[in-house]
Amino acid sequence: MKRLSFSPILLFLATVSMLSGCGTSNFRWQTMIHEDGSMTRTISQPWNRTPDSASQFANWDRQGAHNQLTREYWPSPFTEDRWDRVKMNGSSEDRDYLMAEKTVDRIEDFPEHYRYELEGTNFKSVLRHQLTVTDYQLVKEYVWEEEITDIVEYEKIPQARRELIDLLADATQEAVQAGLGNEYNVSKLIEWMRTDGNRMLEEYTLYLYADKQNQFEDLSEEESARRIRDTFGKYGLVGFQEAEFLNFLRLRLKAGVRDRNGEPIDDEVVEEMLGIEKKYENNARHRRMIDVFKKRFDQNGTDAARLRELIATQFGIYHANILYTNDQFDIWIRLPGTIVQTNGTLETNGTARWSFDVDDISPTGYEMKAKALFPVSLENSNILPAGQLKTPHEMLTFIDLMQSDAQLQKTFEDALQENSLAPIIQLRDQAYKDATRNQNGAAEVKPSESRVRWWRCKQLLKLLQSEPDEK
Repeated sequence: MKRLSFSPILLFLATVSMLSGCGTSNFRWQTMIHEDGSMTRTISQPWNRTPDSASQFANWDRQGAHNQLTREYWPSPFTEDRWDRVKMNGSSEDRDYLMAEKTVDRIEDFPEHYRYELEGTNFKSVLRHQLTVTDYQLVKEYVWEEEITDIVEYEKIPQARRELIDLLADATQEAVQAGLGNEYNVSKLIEWMRTDGNRMLEEYTLYLYADKQNQFEDLSEEESARRIRDTFGKYGLVGFQEAEFLNFLRLRLKAGVRDRNGEPIDDEVVEEMLGIEKKYENNARHRRMIDVFKKRFDQNGTDAARLRELIATQFGIYHANILYTNDQFDIWIRLPGTIVQTNGTLETNGTARWSFDVDDISPTGYEMKAKALFPVSLENSNILPAGQLKTPHEMLTFIDLMQSDAQLQKTFEDALQENSLAPIIQLRDQAYKDATRNQNGAAEVKPSESRVRWWRCKQLLKLLQSEPDEK
């Protein structure tokens, strides 16, 4: 989309517009988890978006440099063939992307290779990842969690919105009055910002987060456009395209600014204020308004930092500057065994993938999760004659049994020590006896913890493919 020219009202309304950023950066990260819990991480990302510590070659096992490649040219995971194509030990002087790899025993030993900081504030987005390995004797469970964080806390949004409206209304009044002079009255425009403008921003927040929760995911283009018109049409905004947005600005200026006779300003004054068309872009009114806004929101000024903080508190760090880049992320994780759960896309060879854009991170971060099960082999085992559990269903059932009953888990460990099913059979028989006899020894089948344990023991014996006497 064409970037709109700066205007006084645009500074306010851009906070509620879906303006696209300029430029695209591609981030690719791949992690391979080994059976012993160690891991190999490979990355490709822009040099100028990489923290200094991670850009140092000494922090990686191998590294190279390459020029930017879009998803269309590079849709697949990292391969040795890809390494053959990069300039090994290259630099940002002749290539704009870093490609690096490191194998570590602990996830904490990875170089911190991603961080996005909001200039002039303490807000930042970082990369968090965690690997949890649980050994269930016959099965190892690997749980991978990774997140690109953001800072939005929903309960803080209303107060931030009120402060944002006050800040922008004061700045707009000062700038528009400077541009038009005392012969015009801007009180209705400022009143609209503090009332309907405030409500419009609130409704936009709800609209945006409904989209983040995929409530609009299956809507047709026509239905989506209708929802926008129904939500924002009452304010005069019928869509988020450039022409629709500019018409909305014109409407608000015509409705909110009056001349000395109380009449709406004429169309030519509106165009001068906006400074969109070429013949109006250098006019005195527009320049005076821009000068006021530039002074008020100087890059290093307190108002500029507060403006970014307030926008970030409502919409996330990545939306706090309407010139944010259109970052794209492609992330892979390969775990030992079979991936049984993931919120990503399941690919071949035990690999899960997440492909998303920067918009998907805000407002509360982007989480990536995957769980894999790896069967542990037993040799010369009387516990599991087949040597190992064979299917994901069997492994999941086994873990569920171990997690649901601490006594059963302890008994299974005893059985492993003895290389015999006898402890499990004894627990089953005792549970059956406890569940079918009352205090006087008479038969009385009744629901109880013992009966549940008896059933779990039967399930475990069946899972281990044994053929003990049935009870």
